[in-house]
Amino acid sequence: MRRFLTAILLSVSLLLAGGCQGYLNVSEEPELVVEAWIEDGGYPVVIVTSSVTHDELPADLESLKGHMVRWAKVWMSDGNKTVNLTGVPSDKYFPPYVYTSSQMRGESGKRYELVVEYGNVRVTGSTVIPESVPIDYVELVHDRDSLFNAYVRFTSPEGTNRYRFFVRLDDGYWAPALFGTFALDSSADEQRRELLRRGYSYEIRDYVSSFVSGENVELKLCTLNEEMFDYWMEFDNNIFYGRTPFFPAKSNPIGNLQGASGYFTGYGCSTTRFTVPR
Repeated sequence: MRRFLTAILLSVSLLLAGGCQGYLNVSEEPELVVEAWIEDGGYPVVIVTSSVTHDELPADLESLKGHMVRWAKVWMSDGNKTVNLTGVPSDKYFPPYVYTSSQMRGESGKRYELVVEYGNVRVTGSTVIPESVPIDYVELVHDRDSLFNAYVRFTSPEGTNRYRFFVRLDDGYWAPALFGTFALDSSADEQRRELLRRGYSYEIRDYVSSFVSGENVELKLCTLNEEMFDYWMEFDNNIFYGRTPFFPAKSNPIGNLQGASGYFTGYGCSTTRFTVPR
């Protein structure tokens, strides 16, 4: 979703949501883009799109739907069984079409293998789901007018732990929280209080990091492996140096797939909901 370099991936999670965690890839020639993840206790989600070429810019949301790939063949294996993922419409993600299956649920500590085939392109990748960290509670602090800052309380285990926040407002799309990727290094279990910012997405024009009175918010605190932490940190840095959540600078983060741009990752996620006071 960003149109700045020759190949910029916007996360669905970004795209409209981190959820999708979909990416909008801008390139000289069309190429396949795959965003795939599986959460501890969740079903696999795979989003397959084609990149947007410079000739197609500027692109709006409706035109981006034309880049959904609906006829890919997608498989995922946990080492014991392999399942075919079926393409289905979904209004939780953008683009609103994902490959998934109820025949497989993620388990922390397990390794998963992904295969995507489309035309003459074959994409492969693997990931391990890290252990999740429970959310204790969310603290809301009045900022100004109808705005509130949200602080997430949780206990970070001993050692180096890597995290990413995702946010969903009023049952809309999932989106990554702005600058919501961070690492904590503790010599013992440590109670943490981390600022949560709103999710950012392609459709937002007047971004405000605080939450607005009356909003219903769903939050995910996801643990990351080192590889995906580096990926999302580079992504966030591109946004920072680009000075806007919508058109990052620099180049695409380097993913962990063979055969396409994008990523395949496992998340250890804990989820909670809160309503901002009126």
